[in-house]
Amino acid sequence: MITIFAPNVPEFALVFLGVLQVGAIVSGANPHFTTEELTNQLKEVNAKCIVAGHQLAHRAKEAAQELGIDYVFVIGEDDECESVSVLLKEDESQFPRVTLNPKEEVAILPFSTGTGGLPKGVILTHHNLIALGCIVNAEGVFNFNENSKILATVPFNRAFGMIAVLSLSLHRGSTLISVPRFDQNKLLHLLQDYKVSQFMINLSKHVSNAIDKRLTQADLLIQVRLVRKRLIERLV
Repeated sequence: MITIFAPNVPEFALVFLGVLQVGAIVSGANPHFTTEELTNQLKEVNAKCIVAGHQLAHRAKEAAQELGIDYVFVIGEDDECESVSVLLKEDESQFPRVTLNPKEEVAILPFSTGTGGLPKGVILTHHNLIALGCIVNAEGVFNFNENSKILATVPFNRAFGMIAVLSLSLHRGSTLISVPRFDQNKLLHLLQDYKVSQFMINLSKHVSNAIDKRLTQADLLIQVRLVRKRLIERLV
C-alpha cells in the first residue's frame, strides 16, 4: 500500500501509474490533512510507504515515525528524505512483472472528504477503474482528445481526479495543466495563458460564485465542467 500525500503536481501521475503497474495499491491522502489526520488514514490502510510533496514532507515524516513506516519519498528535494527522482533513475528491468486478476485485485483505496464524519475508504479494483474509464470515455461526456488543454483543480487524491481527469486525459493524449491549489485570483491568467479548452473542478458555492464573476468579466470561450452535477445529468 502506497499513500500519495501531495497536491496536483505532474509527478503525481508518474507515481500513481507506476504503483499500479507493479501491482501495488494506491491511496491518496488529502494534502490539507494535519499530521493527526494523515496518521489516521495511514493506519487505516496499513500503508508501507508515503510519497509526499516537498512542502508536506514534515507531516509525512512525523506520521511515518509514529506508525513505524520505513519509506518516505519526497516529490522535490528534502534533506531528510529520498527524492522520487531517485526512483525514476532505476533500470526498468528491475521492476517486477505482475499478473493481476482485474476483478479481484484492489487498485486504489480513495477516501471520502469526511464532511459527514470521519473520511471513509472505498475499495476499487482494476476492473472498477476500467468501468469508470469507459463511462467518462463515452461520447458526449468529456470529449478529451489530443487537442484538449485541460485545467485540473479536481484533487488527484480523489477517485474522480485519479481516473476521470488524470488517467483519461493522458490516455487521450491531452495536455493536462495541474494546479496544486485553486486560486481565483490566478484563474483568468491560467485560462488565457494556456488557452484552456476544458476546466475540471469540484465546485462549492463559494468557488462557483467566484468563477462566475470572473468569467463574465472576460471574453473567453471555455467549457466549464460541473463535475458532479453534469456527469449525473448525462448518465441518468
